[in-house]
Amino acid sequence: MFVKLALLFIILPILELALLIEVGQRFGFWPTFALVVATGLLGAALARSQGRRAWRAIQQRLARGELPDAELLDGVLVLLAGIVLVTPGLITDLLGLTLLIPPARRWVRQALRRRLAAQVTHTGAASGPFFFHRVEHQPSPWRSTPTAPHGAYREGDVIDISPEEAPPDDQP
Repeated sequence: MFVKLALLFIILPILELALLIEVGQRFGFWPTFALVVATGLLGAALARSQGRRAWRAIQQRLARGELPDAELLDGVLVLLAGIVLVTPGLITDLLGLTLLIPPARRWVRQALRRRLAAQVTHTGAASGPFFFHRVEHQPSPWRSTPTAPHGAYREGDVIDISPEEAPPDDQP
């Protein structure tokens, strides 16, 4: 984890600075400055439009009663793209603009899913910054099968009851 943070907060800014100096020496200060500002503005506009598209897709899936898993991950990736586009630098701008391209985002989303699936398969539950756990259905101690007149409930129906209404542990 320390190595990843070192890469993110020490090495990446040094590489960004070196690249900006190199581009500045080849093309001059003002063209380099204009390039950084233009990519930031273009990226912000693209992040806004892609963010709206992701939000609409989430709303449509929810309206159909479906879990918007891919759309939520797209939304997170668009947010990440917006964050790195605000960061001055050409490497982060390239990364941010790449994340705003739907096919590239789809590829990143699939790679993240494969990585998470491998973590779940290897450890039984995902670890690290992602906490997706495979949950087996286990009956709650505060759930019971209702007793009602014949026909009032179907076999297997379960109703929720509060802990106060639950029978004591010594009763079946």
